[in-house]
Parts: sequence; C-alpha cells; structure tokens
Amino acid sequence: MAQSTARDCDKTIKDLSLRQKIVHKGTMNGFKDSKLWKRVIDKQVNNLAHSIERCTQIIKELTRLREACKKASDTLEAEVEVLMNKLKSRVASLETKLKDLEQKMKNIGCVNNGKELLRAIFTLGLACLMPNDTKKKL
Repeated sequence: MAQSTARDCDKTIKDLSLRQKIVHKGTMNGFKDSKLWKRVIDKQVNNLAHSIERCTQIIKELTRLREACKKASDTLEAEVEVLMNKLKSRVASLETKLKDLEQKMKNIGCVNNGKELLRAIFTLGLACLMPNDTKKKL
C-alpha cells in the first residue's frame, strides 16, 4: 500500500511538471490549466479513496486477528490453570504416598536413618535381615 501511494505521488509530480513545461512554453491557457488540475485532483481523490478502502479492510482484519489472539490467550490460560491444578493434586497425592511409605519403612525397622539406608542399599536389602544396633525394637 505504501508503494502504491508513493507511486501515485510520483505520477502527480509528473503531471504537475507537465504543467510547468506548458507554462514555460507559453502555451498555457485557462482551459488547459483547468483540465490539468482537474486530472491531478481526480487522481488524488481516487487514490485516497482506494487507500481508505484498503485501510478499512486492514483494520477489519486486524480487529479479527486481535479477537482471535484474545480467544487463544484465554484458552491457553484456562488450559494452564487446569494443568496447574492437576499438578498440584498429583504432587499432594505423591507427598501423601511418600509419607505413607516412609512410615511403613520406619515400622519395618530396617531403615530409620541415612546410615541404615546406605547399609541396606549396599547389601541389597540383606542388612534388613541381619541384627543391627540401630534397629527399632518393636
């Protein structure tokens, strides 16, 4: 659109330079002058009308695009909120399971601290079967 506007301005300047040539030749009369100005003004009016029409179309498309972006943003926000709620729920569930497992391990009496955990890992769980001075007495 900007290129066509620049091109239209160049055409107007060309028409007006034609008027200057006629004036310098001395062949300008009222009829020629009015005809030339009418042509220049008509071109400018038509060009501006066309530009207004194109700008109106662009504004409509931009408005439609803005509404679509808003809708997409709202949808994404809603989906993120749903996912966050699911994650929070899952984390809470896993925390509860972890606490339950920790309590079960403590009740077994095999792993009550870090030292016992390492001992159980390195002995592939056999340490839980052997007597240990750190085991809880039930």
